[in-house]
Amino acid sequence: DKLEQFVSGAINDVQLASDVSKFPDGIETEIDLNKLNVSGGQRQKIVLARSKVHDSKLILIDEGTSAIDQAATMRILKRLVKTDATIVFIAHNFNDEMQKIFDHEICLTR
Repeated sequence: DKLEQFVSGAINDVQLASDVSKFPDGIETEIDLNKLNVSGGQRQKIVLARSKVHDSKLILIDEGTSAIDQAATMRILKRLVKTDATIVFIAHNFNDEMQKIFDHEICLTR
């Protein structure tokens, strides 16, 4: 069905598919983000997948990949920037590779 394909696409886009395959009931596993039944990185990927499923036009990511390794973060960001959404990405570990995929950079210093 189309909805299932759309959700699966979002899961793949945020590098969550291998995690979901390990969940007790796969994609049907009930997740409570307020409990500790998923890792920090999985939690962040779930939130990012939700933004894709809900077709958010504005995605605010405040340290939203801090618990995800650098290579996976880059794969996720490259897929997110292909959407029509405006993305505000806040990170302390913002690097040259990340800078290349975004249109603008705002650097705040004290």
